[in-house]
Amino acid sequence: MAVLLIAEVNGGTLSVDSTAKALTAAKQIGEVTVLCVGSGCTDAAQAAAKLEGVSKVLCAQSDAYGHDLAEPIADLIVSLSSNYTHIVAPSTSASKNILPRVAALLDVMIISEVTAVIDADTFERPIQAYQSGLKTRLRQAIVPNLLQLVLSSLVAVVLAPKMILKLLRVWLISLELQLAHHVRQ
Repeated sequence: MAVLLIAEVNGGTLSVDSTAKALTAAKQIGEVTVLCVGSGCTDAAQAAAKLEGVSKVLCAQSDAYGHDLAEPIADLIVSLSSNYTHIVAPSTSASKNILPRVAALLDVMIISEVTAVIDADTFERPIQAYQSGLKTRLRQAIVPNLLQLVLSSLVAVVLAPKMILKLLRVWLISLELQLAHHVRQ
């Protein structure tokens, strides 16, 4: 399955954290193409190409996209949508402005506040003030599917696997120390 990830670009610079977290989830669906949009997004596109798991990067550079207006960006995404089964974006103010317009133009719904991707058709969404999750399975045959990903629940994988293991070990040791401190009290 082909996934279009709308990168978070601010002032021509890629927001690596939010884009990488969304990329981590998008990779579970299929092959990921990253779309960078702006009046000067060449640097952002180059940074996106370096992220692990990106198969292709599209850079839409025009003065029409320079003010981050949702309408021209939504038109661009709609023009690209026929090549993708899923359109994914981090849940930021920019995507919350753009994706409803894309959904209206494509006549599809948005699956918002996704906290985990189980597979291409199953997503976890929060209920009861983020205290528990509800698995949502798509039954519609309409494509593309639009997803807004909650960034706080996703982990960015932009490091080599050995470095990730080292960071995970450090995190576990830190967690053990915190637990030991609480047990003593």
